[in-house]
Amino acid sequence: MINAMPQDGLYARSVGRGNVRVHHLTILPVAGDNAAGLGARAARAVLDRQASVAWMLVFAPAREREALLGALAAALGSVAFPVTWVIGPNCTGGGVAGIELTAVSGTTVRTLSSPGGAGAVFEDEYATYCWLGGVGPDRIDDTPEQQARQTYANTQGLLLQAGMGLADLARTWLYNDAITAWYAQFNAVRTEHYRAAGVLERLIPASTGIGAPNPSGSALTLAGLALRPRQPGVSVQVVPSPLQGPATEYGSFFSRAVEIASPASRTLLISGTAGIDPAGETVSLGDVAGQIDCTLEVVKALLASRGMGWGDVTRAVGYFKHAADAGAFNACARRAGLGPLPLLITHCDICRDNLLFELELDAVAG
Repeated sequence: MINAMPQDGLYARSVGRGNVRVHHLTILPVAGDNAAGLGARAARAVLDRQASVAWMLVFAPAREREALLGALAAALGSVAFPVTWVIGPNCTGGGVAGIELTAVSGTTVRTLSSPGGAGAVFEDEYATYCWLGGVGPDRIDDTPEQQARQTYANTQGLLLQAGMGLADLARTWLYNDAITAWYAQFNAVRTEHYRAAGVLERLIPASTGIGAPNPSGSALTLAGLALRPRQPGVSVQVVPSPLQGPATEYGSFFSRAVEIASPASRTLLISGTAGIDPAGETVSLGDVAGQIDCTLEVVKALLASRGMGWGDVTRAVGYFKHAADAGAFNACARRAGLGPLPLLITHCDICRDNLLFELELDAVAG
């Protein structure tokens, strides 16, 4: 297999930023694993690095929530950090797909909480960062559009606790239940909030928009990363895709990628990317391999545009509309020249009926 994982199911890369180290961890199930075991291994990876968790993304059935989070809490003392739980099972047996988390050492993590979600704030010498997770609406019996408005209001409330606002977002993850039934309405709500907050005049975040439910039963759950530079040598900028047009041209307000650059490193945040041509049309209709090939070509070109390659990837998620299609990935990866990636593969819906695969990833250089 191209995507053969380490024997312990852990992909880890640590990046130094001054006195702070940022640890990118992907924890995948291994043979004989259960949810509690996965949570315990995730906690051990954090403790081994003498780190604190800033953000966690879990793809698993809701029935595994208590066991997995219980194991984390038993080892770490509590789970006050932001957790985004996506009901996105693995593509083989329908169980836990895995965990992705960001942990930091050499600095203090301050957690934020509200009825609508959680956050974590930390600093290095270059910037102040605010990670958000599990952000949702106040009332799950409202319409999806009303829930989206409440979710963005709760996002603003958490960011305000960190001294930030929507215009400081560099990256969002949006998991919409029954996404294709109300994606147009969601986009209208997002645009409304971005326009009011001045986002459209500053930097439109990179983003993933995927169809998946969550344990709370809400129409939407959100995660995000915001930051404010602490010195002039730090920049946050949109990176255009060499092979795809701007998503804003067809009414979806996210950037194809965003780069955070400091004197210590450059981090490229690549949005959820699918088989879409420069005009915004879906390619290779009904052909999952063709769509994967296109997606990998687009992502490779984005990496190359910033002097990076597959070896710089720190985390990645591959989303398959149909679980049975996941077996097509390895042949496509060979054609694209990929080596092993810190890749978590999960079964979720995509924002168009005719899209079969989507890939998001982060990469770090320096």
